[in-house]
Amino acid sequence: MVIFYKTSGSYDFAHPSEKQWAVFFQDGDVRLSERWPIDEEPDIDGCLPSDVLDLIEARVKSYWINTRRDEDLLKIAKLRERKLQMDIEFLSERISKKEASLAQLRKQRQYLLDEQAETECAADSAGVAQDK
Repeated sequence: MVIFYKTSGSYDFAHPSEKQWAVFFQDGDVRLSERWPIDEEPDIDGCLPSDVLDLIEARVKSYWINTRRDEDLLKIAKLRERKLQMDIEFLSERISKKEASLAQLRKQRQYLLDEQAETECAADSAGVAQDK
């Protein structure tokens, strides 16, 4: 299952007061992360896993010196081998969660509609009893 998210925090041990954005990506045992300056927040909302990989890859390639470059690019290449499958699984999971949420909302609405009908029925019965 693919998981990705971003968060802000202090990730530079040499400059602990400096805030940065970090994007984390995991698919099975393969993990990646990259950082951005706090004023360059990466937009991953609504992205597919392959879009997040593109974002991380561009960041990895942007560094003049990066001791993890080869390792990270190899991980990205490995993940790209299952790009379509990864995106499909991700979307299927999101659809399942949305459908479950929708079912819960429908159940809550039906409960309220039933309660409203009972209240109206009780009010009508009370009105009939007063007429007699």
